[in-house]
Amino acid sequence: MDLEYPLTLAKLAKQNRVQRFLIVTAVGSNRGSRNFYSRVKGEVEEGVMSIGLPSLHIFRPSLLLGDRQEFRLGEKLAIMLNPLFKLIMRGRLRKFKPILAADVARAMAKKGQASQKGCFIYESHQIYDISRAPLS
Repeated sequence: MDLEYPLTLAKLAKQNRVQRFLIVTAVGSNRGSRNFYSRVKGEVEEGVMSIGLPSLHIFRPSLLLGDRQEFRLGEKLAIMLNPLFKLIMRGRLRKFKPILAADVARAMAKKGQASQKGCFIYESHQIYDISRAPLS
């Protein structure tokens, strides 16, 4: 399901001449990863890219912050440590800094209105910057 649903949706989008396709994967997405989650997300990205959509925007957020209905201990710990993450996650580590789900949604809404052609990949820090930038 994690692989089939996004690929089926992308194929349907292509068949119906959808001009912009936006998808959320995850930081560290890589088809060659030993981590199952990262590997599947990488396979999703590769599969969607191979479909040839006119405008593809891939969002790779790090840990998503925000209200959740279910309890996830690892996420709760990361949220508590978020102030520390902000201090140490600079430079190349910026892409691993947790991000608000609302910022991801805001960035997606902005890119969904843009008329760029091609394939674009946004890491967490880039998603944050897009979410905070004024509409152009």
